[in-house]
Amino acid sequence: MFGKGLLKGLGITAKHTFEREITQQYPEERPHLQDRFRGSLAYDYPKCIACGLCIKACPNNVLTLETYKDEGSRKKKVAYYAIDLQYCLFCNLCVEICPTATLYFTHEFELTSYDREGIKKEYHRPPELVPASKTAAGPAEEDKTPPGGETDDKKVRQMEAMKTALLKNPAKTLGKILPAEEDVAIMSSLMQEDDKILTKLAQLLVEDRDKAAKVATAWVKKGRSSGPPPGAVPPMADGTPRSAAGQSSAEETAPPAADSREAEGGVGLPAEDKAPLGDEADDKRVRQVEALKTALLNNPAKTLGKILPAEEDVVIMSGLMKADDKILAKLTQLLVEDRDKAAKVATAWVAREKKRNPGEGGPSS
Repeated sequence: MFGKGLLKGLGITAKHTFEREITQQYPEERPHLQDRFRGSLAYDYPKCIACGLCIKACPNNVLTLETYKDEGSRKKKVAYYAIDLQYCLFCNLCVEICPTATLYFTHEFELTSYDREGIKKEYHRPPELVPASKTAAGPAEEDKTPPGGETDDKKVRQMEAMKTALLKNPAKTLGKILPAEEDVAIMSSLMQEDDKILTKLAQLLVEDRDKAAKVATAWVKKGRSSGPPPGAVPPMADGTPRSAAGQSSAEETAPPAADSREAEGGVGLPAEDKAPLGDEADDKRVRQVEALKTALLNNPAKTLGKILPAEEDVVIMSGLMKADDKILAKLTQLLVEDRDKAAKVATAWVAREKKRNPGEGGPSS
């Protein structure tokens, strides 16, 4: 058994002993390289037309181009070209996009150097072909930031398109950053009133949507706080100030037990509902209230569901709003100014309606 294994191993050794050697003795023997081998990137400057396509195509900013304008022909010509091979990916994109085959790969693969500058290839146009003033000035202005100008134009077009979308369909665009429908209505009115807010929001939506959501939320809160304070007592119809001490907190949140309208079969409202919604001169507040009123009429279930947890309460409150426009106006004002107070008043209205109509869920008499 052991003799057979030994003989087999010696046979393999003898077989390789008499074979032809295939190891190349580098560096005395140079390897054979295929034509498509990418060793080192090279540049043939007489062919270059200074189009800058290679600079734009390079994903790693390996290439540097400096140009000047010939005074006779006014055409751009190359003054300086550099290839920083330490960052090159050998992706061949610059070679493929070059229209004049100026860039190409050679079979030179020994690129090591003792310093970083040693691996950088620099090509200078003969000094007699470059005007002294242009050479000292460095790259031409149009070549310093060719991609930046295009980027700015693209960004401007995106902002204009976003502004158009915000004006034409604010609900769809703002709904992506503001979850509450009433917040969307408030933000829409702010944009229509102030073009600076519209421009800034469009810019943020193009650059950073998360930051746009935070800024829009802050603007909505500021818009709410800029109106009349939630606890302020409106004046009398004749302009005489109303005493704040003569109105209790129960009157703010609960409707009166009975009034002339309830006796007539209507729905009673809190005493402060008899006052107008606010200062009509405040166009901003009026637009917010109107936008939210439209939202309550078009989609009451979604809007009322945020202040009334029970579905049957939402149905009852929706019927009250459709039956009495004053209830709709008052609830809209409260939602704009103070959502917590709006929830309390709406709950009180629903509870009273249940007592008056037991068939809708209230206790039977």
